[in-house]
Amino acid sequence: MALTQKTIGNASYYTDGLSYYSFHVINSTNDSLWKFAAQDLGINKTSGFTPDESTRINDLAGTGMYQHTKYMLLKDGQAVQIPYNLTVPILHPGDIILRKVPSPSTGLVLCPHCATKVLPGSTCSACGRPLTP
Repeated sequence: MALTQKTIGNASYYTDGLSYYSFHVINSTNDSLWKFAAQDLGINKTSGFTPDESTRINDLAGTGMYQHTKYMLLKDGQAVQIPYNLTVPILHPGDIILRKVPSPSTGLVLCPHCATKVLPGSTCSACGRPLTP
C-alpha cells in the first residue's frame, strides 16, 4: 500500500495505515542527514556537540556505508533504503526522507536519546536507555 501524507494533531506523517513516518524534505545538495538527525533529537546547534550528542546523531544519521542511516527515502509511494555512493548517501533536492515513528497517540513521551515517542516508563522501549536525562 502506498504511503500518503496525513496530519494528526499538529504533526504531519506519511503512513500506510500501519506504519507512521515523520519526514523532512531535502531542499539543497548541502542538506545532510546529520542536520535532520540533530533536529529530530532536539539538538539546536550545528557544532560543538558533546560526545553523547555526537553518538546519538551518528546513530540516527549513520556514518557511511558500514553504519547506514535509520532514515528511509520516499520513492514511488514506498519507504526504501537510501542508496549510497561509497560513503555518501545519494540525495537530491526535492527528495523526502522518512523516519519510522510509533503510531501517534496520546500518552506517549519523547525519548531524549533516540527521539522516538514511547509509552511512559523508566527506560525507552526503542533504545533501552533511561527516559530521564
